[in-house]
Amino acid sequence: MTQTELVGTISHGTLLIEDLLPTFLEVIDEHDCRKFQEIVGESPIPESAKQHPDDPWWLSEAAEDMLDAAFDALDEMAPSGLFFGAHPGNSSDFGFWPIEDMDLS
Repeated sequence: MTQTELVGTISHGTLLIEDLLPTFLEVIDEHDCRKFQEIVGESPIPESAKQHPDDPWWLSEAAEDMLDAAFDALDEMAPSGLFFGAHPGNSSDFGFWPIEDMDLS
């Protein structure tokens, strides 16, 4: 995926951290390995959590902090004229969207 391909949906139909975080991290890793290492650091997603969506790690502060960092990194990676976040018309559709689509009212 190139920088110009950072347009549109990367995750759709879920607001679950156990779905969002791995997807967000995969996109970050594909585009900025250093940023990925900065976010994951020495505390990656535990193997037990990767294998079990009901693992208590997903409800931890560490998981929330990692999701926040991933969200910020993706927004920083957004190409000019785009933002990263939920689609203005569908809160479970995360991706890169034109800034003019944002509802600023």
